[in-house]
Amino acid sequence: MILSDEAFSTLFKETMFLFYPPPIDKKDDPRYAFTTDPNFMVWQKCFDGREDMAIALMEKIPVFDPNFHLENPLGHGSSCLHLAVHANMKTLTRKLLDHPLINVNKKNFFGKTPLMVGSADGWNECCQMLLNDLRVDVNAEDVTFISTIAYLVWKGHLPAVRALIDDKHKRLVVRERDLNENIYTNAEKPTKSRRMKKILECLKPVKKYYEENKK
Repeated sequence: MILSDEAFSTLFKETMFLFYPPPIDKKDDPRYAFTTDPNFMVWQKCFDGREDMAIALMEKIPVFDPNFHLENPLGHGSSCLHLAVHANMKTLTRKLLDHPLINVNKKNFFGKTPLMVGSADGWNECCQMLLNDLRVDVNAEDVTFISTIAYLVWKGHLPAVRALIDDKHKRLVVRERDLNENIYTNAEKPTKSRRMKKILECLKPVKKYYEENKK
């Protein structure tokens, strides 16, 4: 069969479309709508740890939303404050805390606040900045009802635990269930691992605080 020039041209274009689809215009595609949002651009710089660039973009945006987060798994629903505290970006954290619309207790998809996320790998200067802010809820719980102090005990971070206990504002409330060793390990097969030793070490000052402050 011999194709006419017009038929051949049509078939050629359809074939080429399969192998080389035309580029997507991201401005018109809703799947890429967030990439043109200036708030996303700031969030992305926070996610990448680019503190200077994040601050520069913040100052250029007329209406900056400090509580912006993505409605997808990237970043687990973390806000700029979650990311800044976790990476110990001190200048950025201070600017975010000074923003009039900031929600210092905003939770990510796992129900963790910036204080919980920031202190997950230890205590840093940004965590201390949060602790010094009276708006911060030091007794917040995640989606599994694990409190901040219990989460830090489970992570085995003694400096973070002591920081909450030594809080000059005395906001920490230790629940009786936070002292139960079984929530930190398998009750039927207790472990003598290095991590369990850290957990038990963290529980000591928590138990002491509980006894001193229970009514």
